[in-house]
Amino acid sequence: MAACLALLVAAAWFWTGHWMLNNVLGVSLVVLFVAMGRLPSLKVAAILLGGLLLYDIFWVFLSASFFGENVMVAVASKESQHPAVWLADTLSITPPPSLVRTIQLPGKLIFPSWDGRSRSILGLGDLAIPGMLVSMYHRAASGSGAKGLLYFYVALVAYAIGLEIAVVVSYTFNTAQPALLYLVPAVTLPVMVIKTKIMSH
Repeated sequence: MAACLALLVAAAWFWTGHWMLNNVLGVSLVVLFVAMGRLPSLKVAAILLGGLLLYDIFWVFLSASFFGENVMVAVASKESQHPAVWLADTLSITPPPSLVRTIQLPGKLIFPSWDGRSRSILGLGDLAIPGMLVSMYHRAASGSGAKGLLYFYVALVAYAIGLEIAVVVSYTFNTAQPALLYLVPAVTLPVMVIKTKIMSH
């Protein structure tokens, strides 16, 4: 039943390219990644997040100086030609008129504005990588009891706050923001502070 439902959603997205179906596929990929992904330690996860933070900052804030445009925004907002339309054009076949000609690949979540004139984009990496760290806090809780669960719940709430700050800053300054700039400190610093205080006692 799950496989049939998944195929139905994927087929509907492939045909219509609707942003909600794109988001369903994107979230599904993130859940799979977080559930299956494993890192050897929390320290490795934190180092990985730090590297990705620097990567995000460069491509959002500095890439325009080197390449003449914001590469991250250009790549994230670009639509791809529908593969079925490309194949039909190559074979000189007229595709069905109801088939969309361009499609957003499920590498990001899309949130259109109420008036439909603009949209916000959140890359899956901004969900998956911090999500993996938060998930590791939860797994660590099985061996450390209430202390581990405290880390998990603090990181979970801090992640939501960090994401909200990223959204507010983006709307306030009307410019793209590297979400990891807010999410990495959110999921690491509060836990480090709490852990330090616990160890000092």
